Amino acid sequence: MNTANQKNGLAHQCHSLVLRAVHHTIQQGVIDINTERCKGCGLCVATCPAQTLQLSALVNKRGYHYSTQIAEAHCIGCASCALICPDACISVYRTSLTHRTSI
Repeated sequence: MNTANQKNGLAHQCHSLVLRAVHHTIQQGVIDINTERCKGCGLCVATCPAQTLQLSALVNKRGYHYSTQIAEAHCIGCASCALICPDACISVYRTSLTHRTSI
């Protein structure tokens, strides 16, 4: 292969890399809390690595400040909250989002 063809091939490869789009799959969690069963122990709040939970200022029918999600977009879907909940009040669902960035 001659030098001119090599340069054209290299230039084409570089151009393709610049125009290429990269797809990142981001896992996000959706938390469902049964607020009437929650007794407000706060274990889920303490164990959440993304700090997406807090105890509500409101109370349920039993008089407990129940857990609520405050930063839905930050939930990573790890399910630590559901695993630690002694009353099994929390369900975590994972969704995958595709994020596209150009390089």
